[in-house]
Amino acid sequence: MSNGDGLRVKSSQNGMNVQVGSGSGILAGGSYINDEAIGFQINVASAVQDRKDSIGLRMDTGARETYLYYKAGDTTVARNDTTFELQLATIDVAKNATQVSDANITDMRGNSSVCGWSTPFDNINVDGMVDQYKAIFEQGENDFLVWFDSMKDQLSTDAAGNLQNQVNDLKTKTNENTAELAGLLELVYPVGAYYFSSQPTEPATLFGFGTWERVKGRGLVGVDESDSALSSGGKQGGSTNPLSQHTIAPSSGQFVVARGGGNQHWSSGGAPTASYAMDTEKSRITVGDNTNHNNWQPFEAAYIWKRIA
Repeated sequence: MSNGDGLRVKSSQNGMNVQVGSGSGILAGGSYINDEAIGFQINVASAVQDRKDSIGLRMDTGARETYLYYKAGDTTVARNDTTFELQLATIDVAKNATQVSDANITDMRGNSSVCGWSTPFDNINVDGMVDQYKAIFEQGENDFLVWFDSMKDQLSTDAAGNLQNQVNDLKTKTNENTAELAGLLELVYPVGAYYFSSQPTEPATLFGFGTWERVKGRGLVGVDESDSALSSGGKQGGSTNPLSQHTIAPSSGQFVVARGGGNQHWSSGGAPTASYAMDTEKSRITVGDNTNHNNWQPFEAAYIWKRIA
């Protein structure tokens, strides 16, 4: 069967149809020649179970005829006094199938137990070669299955699915870490805690929790239970310190009395001998100039928030 298409069976790519290509065959002293493709319609698939059909070449000595045949649900090869068959292919028909593809067709021409190749020369047995290639493919399939079993824990249905699973796991872990970090920060900044920064970003934006209130223009002073103004956290207040003679720096002035061209004086305990008129050159000395008193310590401004909820 070496001429034409060698009587190869293949799908018609049209529903439940196959075709046998051109070629020739020699069987039990008889011969068959076909110069064009011949089509076969495969029976409707069962709704409850799979089925295996076959297509072959039959020589019927009683009818003195050689022809192609199709068997539904039968893969046996008849060889008796009146019938000699060569099986060309088997066809797997899955339940509820609506189309036969080349993947459903198994080529049996190289199997000498049901068909086999023939040449004008000595009969060549290629069973060993077919078995060898079959073993190679089976070994490759087995190796793949072993590898795939070892990768099942790492791969889902495919690499893309596995990658998506890893991304989802990473998102889950990130969310968990974020929640843990927020929980830790809530321990560091409970209600009533203060947050300081040189940047104006609100803590609620940074941390994702809490209600915060700005503290503006005020410094923080430690609580002192013995002082009513400082007896508890959160109290606000202030005090004034008026300046008096005792809280300003000492200063000196001069009071000058002049009469005529010179000064008159008398000794202690004595009495003046005449009346004198005195001209006052300086009668009052002014101390201070009413400038504001600066009592700020050196400072650096910062944004301060207090958590209130």
